[in-house]
Amino acid sequence: MTFVPKSRRAKFDLTLHIHDLNNVPLVAGSSFVRWHLPTSRAAEHRGRTHKCPIKDHRVQYDYEQQIPVRLTVSKDGMLQDYFADFEVQQEYGTGGKNERITLGKLKLNLAEYVEASEVQSPGP
Repeated sequence: MTFVPKSRRAKFDLTLHIHDLNNVPLVAGSSFVRWHLPTSRAAEHRGRTHKCPIKDHRVQYDYEQQIPVRLTVSKDGMLQDYFADFEVQQEYGTGGKNERITLGKLKLNLAEYVEASEVQSPGP
């Protein structure tokens, strides 16, 4: 791991919204989304939605979480990539036993979602 001075690590408050999922293959069961920031070991940088029921091939999560993150500013003043991983799980019961399948995985580069007005140049 390389050392990056604090003056090149910009602090942001990430508001994570997970609204809903459409076109779920099954009509019954429940679903949840696991998420984490793979470059961090902090407990606040991982979580999951509640298990929400599937209704008419749709799941309504209505999940929101505030997360402090630090993104690195490169020497040329650009934010370096900082990823968040998401995994959508579906559970359904068969014969009194719940089974779980992964519906999909998503990797988002959070640096691409920072508005230019939020980025301040590093201090002296």
